[in-house]
Amino acid sequence: MYRYCLIFAACVVSGAVFAKGLELDKPAPQIEGVMINGKPFKLSDYNGKVVLVNFWASWCDPCREEMPAIDAFYRKYRDRGFEVIAISMDTDDDLPKVQKVMQAFSFPAMMQSETEMDGYGRVWRIPITVVIDRAGIVRRNGFEGDPVLMNSKILEDTVAPLIAK
Repeated sequence: MYRYCLIFAACVVSGAVFAKGLELDKPAPQIEGVMINGKPFKLSDYNGKVVLVNFWASWCDPCREEMPAIDAFYRKYRDRGFEVIAISMDTDDDLPKVQKVMQAFSFPAMMQSETEMDGYGRVWRIPITVVIDRAGIVRRNGFEGDPVLMNSKILEDTVAPLIAK
């Protein structure tokens, strides 16, 4: 019995470390992959820009609810050094659905299966939004705390000041 308790405790501790992922106010881990339009994406290519990373799925109603606000904010600020990358957690079989959803938005998207994102931990709920400042530092870690849907007020209050710097 004691041995099973130790195994369980080890699993809980290692799971907590794995789920921790990225840390607020620390450098953002690299994200690299191929966007659904076939172009390569590398987060480090966006140094000097504020980047919003949004984890979502085509079947996720809250995800789709927040995407118009993200898109409007992106259209407003993209010429001032703001970028968005949406990482779809859909399966490869759902690529046509993802492409159809993304037709309504001006920001790019990638499929999780086409993305290397070590250091972000396990995406166990969506939507999750991470904001990275111009210096590559995580300023909003959507993995922590209660889920918050992005809306124009949150974006203006939390992301716009980073763009203004």
